[in-house]
Amino acid sequence: MKSLIIGSSGFLGSSLLKRFLSEGKEVHIMNRSKDPSFDGTQYDINCIHETSNIFDNVFFLAAYIPSSSNLKQDMNVNIQLSESVFHQFNESKIIYSSSVSIYGEQPIQPIVETMFPNYPSHYGLSKLYGEALFSQLATYVNIRFSSLYGPGMKGTTFIKRIIEDALKTGTIHLYSPDRLQDYLYIDDAVDILVEASIGDITGTFNGVNGLSWTNQEIVNIVSSLISNTKVIKYDGNDDPYWYSRSLLDQNFPTLKRTLIRTGLSNTVKYFIHHI
Repeated sequence: MKSLIIGSSGFLGSSLLKRFLSEGKEVHIMNRSKDPSFDGTQYDINCIHETSNIFDNVFFLAAYIPSSSNLKQDMNVNIQLSESVFHQFNESKIIYSSSVSIYGEQPIQPIVETMFPNYPSHYGLSKLYGEALFSQLATYVNIRFSSLYGPGMKGTTFIKRIIEDALKTGTIHLYSPDRLQDYLYIDDAVDILVEASIGDITGTFNGVNGLSWTNQEIVNIVSSLISNTKVIKYDGNDDPYWYSRSLLDQNFPTLKRTLIRTGLSNTVKYFIHHI
């Protein structure tokens, strides 16, 4: 099987690339800049129409998260890139990294794949557009991922922030302690991508843990893993998020889930050596 990873420099893409390389799989990559650590074939994402289109699987994991200053521009980049991938690789199986942000505000939970989007964010809208494109193909899988975490995670997400704060300052500032969120460990996300690329299953699935934890519960685990951590709590309420993974488990029954404490422990150990 010959695979292409579009966006192999990101958290999810780099983790998938490591998995493939460790298993000796044939994999090519595509990014906005060259990866000096990769010895295989790589392509420039700006020249996508000049790329070989003979791949069994194309993992489309690249995207801009729109910023407030460049909202329209970033959305257009996501939409245009989805269109380019659709036209260039329409004979391959596309495994598309979508997002639970497509759902927007849902009054009924757990959130299932058949629910109609309700005021999604601009980022969610751009992901929804990509889903609509790839759903026209003969073989595709759209994975609506929740919040991914684990060693090597990037950005300013809640889990990364509180771990870094605890390690650097010994203090975690906890806002909205009762907020519920679904967290999926990075190895579990990679497992989903790999399973989605095998066989003839097509469709759209929630790539989630299926369990949600409050901010307070996450902080309690992290503070127990990093000794002498002080927690300062602030009141606040945010909408809870609870997603169903029943459809995912029905179609990919061999998938497993990492325990939240195990995943957080691995993440803390990583950042102890990378702060």
